Amino acid sequence: MPNKSKSFAFLVLCHNQEDYIIEHLESIKYLSLKYGQNIDIDIIINDDFSNDSSPELIKTWVDKNKKVFRNIKIIFNTKRIGTCKSVVNLLNNLKAQACKLTAADDVYSYENIFKYSFLQHDIGMTSGLHIKLINGVLTKDIFEIFSVYSSFFIYQNSISHKFKLASHVNAPNLIYNIKFLNTSKIKKLLSQFELCEDWPIQISISENQPSIKFKLIDKVFVYYRRTSDSVYIQFKKKFLKDKIKIFKYLINKEKSKFVKIILINRLFFLKFYNFYIIKYLFNISYYIYIFSSLLVLNSTLVKLFSLNIPMKKHTKHYEKIKLSSIKWKKINYIDGFK
Repeated sequence: MPNKSKSFAFLVLCHNQEDYIIEHLESIKYLSLKYGQNIDIDIIINDDFSNDSSPELIKTWVDKNKKVFRNIKIIFNTKRIGTCKSVVNLLNNLKAQACKLTAADDVYSYENIFKYSFLQHDIGMTSGLHIKLINGVLTKDIFEIFSVYSSFFIYQNSISHKFKLASHVNAPNLIYNIKFLNTSKIKKLLSQFELCEDWPIQISISENQPSIKFKLIDKVFVYYRRTSDSVYIQFKKKFLKDKIKIFKYLINKEKSKFVKIILINRLFFLKFYNFYIIKYLFNISYYIYIFSSLLVLNSTLVKLFSLNIPMKKHTKHYEKIKLSSIKWKKINYIDGFK
């Protein structure tokens, strides 16, 4: 079969996701079959030493669906190495022209992800809006969407400040320009951290390509699952440790005295993560963010009031993926999975 003109890779991060991995993979299959006829599609999965049935589920699902993909690569870490080094593993095996990185507990929406993933040379990253997936129910958080729009308008002419100062970025819906993502600089920076993978990527891209643009699209690409087992909750102290290291990295590299003071202030109050009043009350960056949000309030409200996220359609899609996952599990029952 001749190669197609475009190639795309789904990059999947997995650790103990036996309850959700099949929903994730079925949503990938849905997009591939519906929109991927003229695209060579790869799937690269890194399982970070899961001790549940995730590895068996992955192997069985991939074996049953190998015809969907051009290339398949499954990496089973022989010990826990963390999210960041697992991302490096994925990037080291990346051969496609575009890609999307997601966690194995999230679910892709019905939107044509391929249409928005082949970014122009001056676009560093594209983001959709987000819908949360909590206890099997899709929910739209207007406040968070408002904050995403505000951040977009505040920093539309300064992508580097977007990832240094207070802002709101919906990481699960981010699509990175592969030209800027798959670089030795990003891999080197990622390798310094354990769990917090998206922020170092964003920082590295904005540092090395300060003139690139951040594009915001009024679409939902991924349903962001929130559970008590989410990494930032389950490994809260390790996640905080990564954030502290990232702030120290930013402070060390910052040339502006004013921005450096803000970063030092942010780092100091980050340590009060269990004391929300102290964490926010004395944090200079949040006052700057609130003031800046007021300056772009009109633009933000215009976008917000014109927004139409078809929740019924998204819910119907998720129910379809969920049902497909249940059927697959019944047909391909694996010992130990319930």
